[in-house]
Amino acid sequence: LFSNANLQESQEYKNQLQKALEGDTTAMNEVGVALAEGTGTRANQFQAVVWFHRAAELGDAHGAGNLGLHYYRGMGVNQNKVLAAKWFMVCHALDALRCQPSEYLPHLHLTKRQRQTAWQAAMAWLRARPDLKNNHGERPWFGEDEYPKVFRG
Repeated sequence: LFSNANLQESQEYKNQLQKALEGDTTAMNEVGVALAEGTGTRANQFQAVVWFHRAAELGDAHGAGNLGLHYYRGMGVNQNKVLAAKWFMVCHALDALRCQPSEYLPHLHLTKRQRQTAWQAAMAWLRARPDLKNNHGERPWFGEDEYPKVFRG
């Protein structure tokens, strides 16, 4: 049997998808959430990760956080604790410290080396995007100090 997946998609999902295709990062994250939860469309964890990654790459904090959750859970991607921590740290930086990786990091059971690797990857990612700012218009990861101190050690 052939089915038309579009017949099963809600209008809200279609609207968000159109906005996402036009470059709206909030909509990209929302499309990822819909795909992850199967809300308004069929659940598809792999495609959810694709949309979370697109949103995160464009500086969307929620996309970065959701990408971290998918790496943590191994949903749509191979489970990878270091990448999960990286994206939680990126989310933390982009949303002006409201996202608290300290809530997730203990569950990852990272070694000191893994925490350092995740930290370095997050900082390299942030610094490679000098146009990104947090939701207060700041770029604290470009300062002289290590940022944020809570992730050292």
